[in-house]
Amino acid sequence: LEFRRVLFRSEGVSQDYEQAMEWFVKAAEHGYGNAFAAIGYMYGNGLGVEADDKEAVSWFIKAFENGNTTGTYNLGNMYLDGKGVETDHAKAMRCFELTAAEDYPDSFNNMAYMYINGLGVDRSYEKAIECYEEGIEAGSGWCAANIGNMYASGAGTGKDVNKAIECIQEAIELEGYDDELMEYAESILGVMVQNGDITRADASAILNNAHPETVIFSDVKEDAYYYDADRKSTRLNSSH
Repeated sequence: LEFRRVLFRSEGVSQDYEQAMEWFVKAAEHGYGNAFAAIGYMYGNGLGVEADDKEAVSWFIKAFENGNTTGTYNLGNMYLDGKGVETDHAKAMRCFELTAAEDYPDSFNNMAYMYINGLGVDRSYEKAIECYEEGIEAGSGWCAANIGNMYASGAGTGKDVNKAIECIQEAIELEGYDDELMEYAESILGVMVQNGDITRADASAILNNAHPETVIFSDVKEDAYYYDADRKSTRLNSSH
């Protein structure tokens, strides 16, 4: 939906979430699956309305019933987190499997997260790696970054510094300049510097070569950004 892109990204207009909600409701009345997903996202994040996880779930279910991929993915996250609904890892995995079948990149990432942590499934690094690799093929830079993190730490893959660097570089290429991913990549590299796997100059070169005008390798962090302290993996939350 073009108006959805414009209203959320403020291309030529000021952001007005209340107006966006009005448009989404009108579109939902005509059965547009993207509108159901967008309304759920807005309730989940308190955009133009009071935040209400249960209401968000109800709209994500409508999106799911209308075959909308984004809404189904977001519903999976709600089941995974127990937000607005009882935690149900089996239903979460089913949602991610359905959206992965549509090559929705983030789905592979979150399926891998569930396999790594044994959430509703037997813990399996092998299956997690398979999910990450499929996600990379679908265009997910986060999957590339996470498998790079596994190579950096040796968890499930065996330690391989060169492959870790290759994966981080691929992640940046796939996602472009995404603030969260760049922070995540910087943190993985920072831990590698601390461990003596690479030099600070190496880490700076990897990031600065990606975006020489905007990226500066900051002080090495003690803890990695946006992932579990034991270096399991990161997962992605709701998408609009």
